[in-house]
Amino acid sequence: MGHDAHFLSRLDRVSAQQADLALRLYRDEELLCSLLDAERLPADAERVAISLDDKDLGPFVVVARNGKFVTCLGRGMHPRNRPVITRHRLEEIAEHVEGLRRHMAAARELRPDGKLGSLVERIYGAGDRLTREEMDGLLGLKPVLASTSLQLLVEDTGAAAKSVAVILKLRRPRGKEIKQLEAIWSLTWAVAHHTVLCGGEEVAGVDALVRPDLPDPRFAVLRAASLSRAAFASLRAAWCVGTVGRPALEACQTDYREATWPVTYGSTLFALLALAWRHPEVADDVRRTLAKPPDVVTKPDAHPYWGQLWNVHCELVPAILDRKRGLEQAESTLRKLGFTWAQQLPEGSEFRSYPSHEEFPLDLALPVIMRDAVSVFSPMNMLWTAARLMPVIARANELDLYPSRALARVRPGGWSVQKGMRLLDCWRQNVALPEPTRVEKRPGPNQPCSCGSGKKYKRCCGGLGR
Repeated sequence: MGHDAHFLSRLDRVSAQQADLALRLYRDEELLCSLLDAERLPADAERVAISLDDKDLGPFVVVARNGKFVTCLGRGMHPRNRPVITRHRLEEIAEHVEGLRRHMAAARELRPDGKLGSLVERIYGAGDRLTREEMDGLLGLKPVLASTSLQLLVEDTGAAAKSVAVILKLRRPRGKEIKQLEAIWSLTWAVAHHTVLCGGEEVAGVDALVRPDLPDPRFAVLRAASLSRAAFASLRAAWCVGTVGRPALEACQTDYREATWPVTYGSTLFALLALAWRHPEVADDVRRTLAKPPDVVTKPDAHPYWGQLWNVHCELVPAILDRKRGLEQAESTLRKLGFTWAQQLPEGSEFRSYPSHEEFPLDLALPVIMRDAVSVFSPMNMLWTAARLMPVIARANELDLYPSRALARVRPGGWSVQKGMRLLDCWRQNVALPEPTRVEKRPGPNQPCSCGSGKKYKRCCGGLGR
């Protein structure tokens, strides 16, 4: 009797419901392969036991490493020294496989001719016009794209940084300069889309986001996003890191402590907040990390800007990490931004029908802000506005970050010189620390005037007449 026949003859050892689950696994080769691939089995393990109920008592389905079904063990029958895959893990992988199938169906619906290459090209050509339906299709290609997306993410960020260095002082672009600016804008959006394709619930750990052949393998996604400067890319990078969970924590903590530029501080702050909100089990670790300043703040020769930044940090971050207050604040801020955006639409638009920001839906506000973040946030207030939104962003899924076709049609988006210049402003804000405002102490009314005239201040520069 072959393995499969022996397995089928032993299904009488389990209940009817458990037999249905075992047969579903038996008939679904793709699900079984995904399950065996996801579990890192010991090299000497020839067989594995898959629990249909209790992880210790069973019952179990015994499967060979090559995918052949061996037997079915009733409740209480011990799987001996075989590795055990729990029922919970089985359901997790099954849900992931179903999600991929749904995304693939969406991809085929978008490209019924089977030419999915044009869908992939949208990563570089769509910019801010990529819709939720298109991202749904791209997620179906994620098993193929994920290994490439990280490499392209890092390469594209480097290419954008080099291009920006050439035109950073540009004020009035013309001719070739406009083309260069458009290329930078498109590359920055490509970085944002690749970042989303690198994240997701199925990411088992930091290994899925690290490539040993990269120049610096220590959390390349976060490093790349910190170079991109744009809010729409940085927020997606923080979301991506948040999906990884505890394996990403140590790298984020190190980058936070060693931050020497506000842009690095901001990207690691977003990532740590995303980790705390998506994975409550690491919230206390994040809280302890953010209670201490980056090393640069405590240096005797630190730029005064760091002191100002840390004062605001101490005021706002504890509130953002509060499970109740932080979420309420994030939702309120998001609704206000979405409502403000809607008021700029033409009269008669359905999205202008909400009487106040309290009634503006979050599922409309989030994709709008994630797309139009550069125009909604000014470079100066972007850091703290974005930080306040992390409780909502961190818990979203990939499709929540993109507008539907109906929403995109209201304000189509696309490249413009104005958008390119706003993006360039984001880069400029992070090239040099802002100079602190210096206020000279005025002399008293009867003291000599500071202009050097020899007269009293009240009769010179401080006089009412002047």
